Amino acid sequence: MQFSLCIEPFFPKLTIEERLAIASTYGFRNFEIWDWRGKNLAAIRNVLGNLSKKQPHRIAMMSGQHRGVLGDPDGFIEYKKDCEETIPVGKQLGCTDLMILTCPLESNGHVKPGWSTLNHADRLQLMADQLEDLGL
Repeated sequence: MQFSLCIEPFFPKLTIEERLAIASTYGFRNFEIWDWRGKNLAAIRNVLGNLSKKQPHRIAMMSGQHRGVLGDPDGFIEYKKDCEETIPVGKQLGCTDLMILTCPLESNGHVKPGWSTLNHADRLQLMADQLEDLGL
């Protein structure tokens, strides 16, 4: 089993690539990032490539979307568009897994109140159907 470190909350004043290099000195080789937008993807690939000369380093997981919501009939179109933009970026970074958000979040990370009237089973079925529509 391999562990991955979500690099986003560490050293928030540094760039992601600087954080990756520092975390590597502590033995971490697998990393998670949130939204890819606003990040220097070429620099991230370069840092991972340099670190991988000694041992493999990779982005193990990243957020699949930040717009729209899987499991929300009204938000699925925006969700699908966001995933379609994110999947190629994940592949460029060598990322094999995308984390999906299943409900909208407030800016503090808490679930928005009153988000859905669907029960859990209905929401899971809708999510499964929507992922199938994405070809995943």
